[in-house]
Amino acid sequence: GITFGLIYGLVAIGYSLIWQSMGLVHFAQGDLLMVGGFVAITLINSGVTNLFAVLPIVFIVLAVLGGAILHISYRHIPQSRGVTRIIATHGMSMVLKNAAVLIWGTNSFSLPDNFFPGKALNLFGVSIRPVYYWTLIIAVLLVVGLVFFLYKTKFGLAVRLTAYSYPLAELMGVNPLV
Repeated sequence: GITFGLIYGLVAIGYSLIWQSMGLVHFAQGDLLMVGGFVAITLINSGVTNLFAVLPIVFIVLAVLGGAILHISYRHIPQSRGVTRIIATHGMSMVLKNAAVLIWGTNSFSLPDNFFPGKALNLFGVSIRPVYYWTLIIAVLLVVGLVFFLYKTKFGLAVRLTAYSYPLAELMGVNPLV
């Protein structure tokens, strides 16, 4: 339960950041997570079996895909057209789902048991598999990295300013759609 809660929490942080910075309910957010899972499975099936090699590649692929989606779909819709922007995210969600079916089919996949390094931990008589404690470690690192990014970088400052006030961000020279 904790593992799924952490994953849902990270997705919720993504929804919150997108809503605060762009005023957009991004219905394709979960589908991007799905694509990341399929990219990981594809990498593993092609011989990249190290967690620390797969994760950065998946993050890069999702960043490029997210940027492409922003520039292709959402950037050209004015901020004042909120409903149109929300419909565009729903459309992108449908595109991602159907593309996944075309590329990977309709079969379910799972990560191999030996994908996560380490052995099961025994805490208070409960055996915790590596997939669960690695999810905890990675989620904590992602949240710490996000906090560092938002509060210690100029781009993070621009994101926070855009979340605070879209017009003020534009007045200060920040392009909120980049």
